[in-house]
Amino acid sequence: MTGNKRDKVFGLFRYFPDKLNSALKNIREDVVNELCEIRLRSDNPIVFVFADGASFITDSGRLSRFKSVDCICLNDTEVSAVFSKMCNYSVYSYTDSICGGFITLDSGVRVGVYGSAVICDGNVSAVRNIRGMNIRIPGNYNGISSEIADKFSQGCYNVLICGPPSSGKTTVLKDLCRTLSDIYSYKISVVDERGEFETEYMGINTDVLSFYPKATGIEISVRTLSPEIVVCDELGNAQEVETVLEGLNSGVNFIMTIHCKNLSELKRKNQFRILMNHSQIDFCVFLKNKSEIVSIVSGKELRDEIDSINSDFGGIDYERVVCCAQTEQKSCFT
Repeated sequence: MTGNKRDKVFGLFRYFPDKLNSALKNIREDVVNELCEIRLRSDNPIVFVFADGASFITDSGRLSRFKSVDCICLNDTEVSAVFSKMCNYSVYSYTDSICGGFITLDSGVRVGVYGSAVICDGNVSAVRNIRGMNIRIPGNYNGISSEIADKFSQGCYNVLICGPPSSGKTTVLKDLCRTLSDIYSYKISVVDERGEFETEYMGINTDVLSFYPKATGIEISVRTLSPEIVVCDELGNAQEVETVLEGLNSGVNFIMTIHCKNLSELKRKNQFRILMNHSQIDFCVFLKNKSEIVSIVSGKELRDEIDSINSDFGGIDYERVVCCAQTEQKSCFT
């Protein structure tokens, strides 16, 4: 791993109050490099999340698995001040992403946010009184995608990278993108809906479309940038799947991620069922914590699951699934 993660953490200092920065400076660099998340909650101890568990941080910079009076807490005012700084003191300009539950910092760090939602016509129109944030610390594990990339030596494939939240799907996706772009010279378009890719090197043959809605970004990439591979994170609703299918029918290959922990859970998802009904997945890659590849399941093995999927769900009516999903509230967890 490069020093990228340390730089990301130290880059957060400008947002944090002095008491937290003073403690952070005392943490060993090898510990910082293992950090996955920093969770800030009003009037509760700050939590540092690692792959093997969570710890609190004390005034002296010591990490402890146990809560004590020495653990650093932030009150409502301090949490609000951190949030305001992260929005460059212009919270209104971040309204759309805040309503979607996150903001993206200039460094590409994604911050999950929550508070009191304001509902208008069934949708979140604003979020007030921010009470908590989950700062996700990305890291670069060079070569971690090599087992997947090796499969591209003979040509392009459609790949679905699967894993539970925080399993490292985006980390693997970034490394795979760089490898395919620089080593195999594939032309790649990254549809970066949340702005997590634009601040990092993604390869000499890669175009990054930042903050485009996924369906729009895919459509523009296929129509104007002549990619061989389109990369997109967190495949969500049926509209996005429909756009993917249109791209596939144009001769473009896709590498995507999706939230699920195993094949049994994956085959219950509409997105997967639609793609498999059109025989458009060549490999599924399953991850666990720290971007570790658990298994790579081939298209042949996936097709063997089709009979059981059709049996479980009484067949797949693609048009019905798409029409029903488009009338529902968009979600990455359907």
